Amino acid sequence: MKRLLLILACIFTLTGCSIDDDGASLSLSLAEITDAEMPEYFETGEVYSFPISYLPDNACEQFYGFDIDREINGNVRHIYVFAVTARYADRTNCDDATEQERDLRDIVITGDENTEYVFHFWTGEENDEAQYLEITVPVGEPEETQEPTQE
Repeated sequence: MKRLLLILACIFTLTGCSIDDDGASLSLSLAEITDAEMPEYFETGEVYSFPISYLPDNACEQFYGFDIDREINGNVRHIYVFAVTARYADRTNCDDATEQERDLRDIVITGDENTEYVFHFWTGEENDEAQYLEITVPVGEPEETQEPTQE
């Protein structure tokens, strides 16, 4: 009797778990970055956040996050930024996309005054080659604020 219960329990367990997933499938893609608002310079040790505008393929795509790759070459820090969008396969009634904006947050500046940050924002591909909007921001110290002079 115990054996029969064990066999029945195994059968129910195996048939209760199906590898066929009828749920909605999620696909990720890259969205064209159209603009980024960057400061004129960075200060060492500061943490920055700045708005980035992107254009999804259509209105069914939702912002998923930013993918960031970093590369250091001497005093130049290359930051590659990609806007990732997500779409469920069961969504089919999609309007034209409108430009969206999200903040790229918590970029920590580690270079000294001789360092440059070169941001490469992905804008698409042309002839199977990635295209980027490039913005260079030097690391500098804030200018001394002068006391107003009295005449």
